Amino acid sequence: MNINYWKDEFISEFDSDLILTVQDDCVFCRMLDPRRWKDVAYVGSPWSYANGFWHYIWHMWNPKRIFKWTHVFLMCDNMEKWWNDWVMSENHEDSIQHVRGQGRKRQMDIQIDSSAKQRLSKQFPPACNVGGYGVVGNGGLTLRSQKWLIKAIELCPHAKWSGMDTATNTNMSMSCHATNDINEDAYFATVLNGIGATMPKAYDASLFSVEMIWPEEVASIYGPWTKNERMDRIQQRWSFKNKQSLKY
Repeated sequence: MNINYWKDEFISEFDSDLILTVQDDCVFCRMLDPRRWKDVAYVGSPWSYANGFWHYIWHMWNPKRIFKWTHVFLMCDNMEKWWNDWVMSENHEDSIQHVRGQGRKRQMDIQIDSSAKQRLSKQFPPACNVGGYGVVGNGGLTLRSQKWLIKAIELCPHAKWSGMDTATNTNMSMSCHATNDINEDAYFATVLNGIGATMPKAYDASLFSVEMIWPEEVASIYGPWTKNERMDRIQQRWSFKNKQSLKY
């Protein structure tokens, strides 16, 4: 969330744009090839959909999960609410088209223009169950594009933690401020979705890492709905040559 870290800790001439973050409670169970995730701005495991009554009850039957699931019960709605709270009302007109599953391909080759203010749309893209997308980005194990994270902070800095003087800095877009106490993974997931960054579909994210829900459950909520489609996604992300060895 602090722009100085993402700008000062890395040397563009030598360091990759892809940054792997690993917390101390992570366990690697297989080889991870970062090159297979170069098409996305940020990937971390999915949070639970947990936006429907019966899905909520299904998870709540085990008392040990109560605290684990309560904070994500309204995650889909929370991301949209946060974005609407953060974006200034005078910037309501769309300057970024949020299109998912409708033929437009988001571009990873971005140019960060800090010399002019960028108006942001208050319209947040559907966060759950639209075209296979879901709320993804759990911060325990993530792969992130440095350029996209810098862009996210510049366009919607956190009022307290961004490391920017949001009151006097006229070179950055001040049309958006994150003002509430929020975990950095939820902050980046919200802002990156809001500004139209390339985010992975939920099932793809579950193939990167798992924290709350396994790929089988992710597929039952977000898709893909057929075994062949799931095998294709696994083959792309895990680089198996033989589909017969795949399980999901």
